Amino acid sequence: KYLITKLPTGAKYALAGSVSEYNVENINKLGVNFFDLSSSLENKLGYKDHFKIKNFLKKINELKN
Repeated sequence: KYLITKLPTGAKYALAGSVSEYNVENINKLGVNFFDLSSSLENKLGYKDHFKIKNFLKKINELKN
């Protein structure tokens, strides 16, 4: 399965690499407080896709409610 599911819960740490709107729920279960938004949120190398970022933040906010 995904490596992210094998990380310890309850620890305070940042997460970087393959962070996307598709794994927000797994990230939330880990209690991660800081994200390094990776290339999965880019539309081309070095350019973030505002739509992907907006969807990512929307999913995070949905989990808070």
